[in-house]
Amino acid sequence: LHKLPGHSASIDTLLLVDSLSRLVSAAHDGSVKVWDIVEGQLLFDLDGHSTWIPHLLTVDEDGRIITADGSGNIVLWDINSGEKLASYEGHSGSISRLIPRVDLNGLVSAGSDKSVRVWRLDSGEYLARIQLDRRPVSLVFSGHENYIVVSDAGGAVHFSRMLIVH
Repeated sequence: LHKLPGHSASIDTLLLVDSLSRLVSAAHDGSVKVWDIVEGQLLFDLDGHSTWIPHLLTVDEDGRIITADGSGNIVLWDINSGEKLASYEGHSGSISRLIPRVDLNGLVSAGSDKSVRVWRLDSGEYLARIQLDRRPVSLVFSGHENYIVVSDAGGAVHFSRMLIVH
């Protein structure tokens, strides 16, 4: 059993990127670390959050990941270089769901601010918002017809067709 010390708060989320032998850990204090799991070494501290991070997602096998924190900040990272590639700002509360679509250059996010937002993946450009009466619970994004389907805390299902320009 190997131990990777480094966070000063409890770790909320882990992401393993097998193709790169990378482990990403996110702690309750907003710290994000990228580890080489073969060597057991810290590679990068990803600075961009100040609160808990409930979401870590792999975007592609090339090493791009997305982090989202409890205050609504979303960041796209390159875990090969530690570089912040894009920031997505607009939610005023925690992020409940994230769906990246590399093939469409899109990102869909749902937040506790009762909104679903559509972003250009590579730049963080804000494209559209769907405002709900209740908090979004579940989110699906169909690439075939570009439908965004979201369920809310009140038991309703909403859907909308979104066009994302590559």
